[in-house]
Amino acid sequence: MSQSQKMRNALLKYVVPNLIAKGFVGQYPHYKKIYDDKIELLVFETNKHGNSFTVEISTVFLVSKKRDSNFSSSEFKKIEDATVWDTNLRYRLKGMYDGWFYYTDLYSQKINSIVFYNAISEIKSKDYIPATNEVLVQKADDNIYRKVCEEVNNQMVTAFKWWDAFHKNNKIKMKLLETFN
Repeated sequence: MSQSQKMRNALLKYVVPNLIAKGFVGQYPHYKKIYDDKIELLVFETNKHGNSFTVEISTVFLVSKKRDSNFSSSEFKKIEDATVWDTNLRYRLKGMYDGWFYYTDLYSQKINSIVFYNAISEIKSKDYIPATNEVLVQKADDNIYRKVCEEVNNQMVTAFKWWDAFHKNNKIKMKLLETFN
């Protein structure tokens, strides 16, 4: 089984049940929680090169004017079918390194005071020789998947705070719009 498959299985075992317990529904990688006036959205977004993923969240508001809904998709898509990728404003969990949750060996390298990360897959790690200025910051082993899931669950606390603040700000905005319309 590949590292990506192991990570996905771990997310389904250790993170998704927590989302479902909080009222989310969906299928990996897209989840949503439906309210009377809004839909909270979450996606596990895999890095196109593999070795890592990020978690993004957003909300669409069920209002009559599309511009006030945070929904940016085409006219042909129903708002009920929205995903995070169909929204204007989003929040991304901080990840563990560089905004991403890595589940491989990870090396850091500082060049001109900028830190770069180099994720080395299980297959490549057998023959990998790090550059002289690369430092191993994470060693992948069988526990890495659960460790990453624990970090995602910890950062979900911030995600729920973001949703609360975003909803509160939207309610204020809607009241102001009602005042001037």
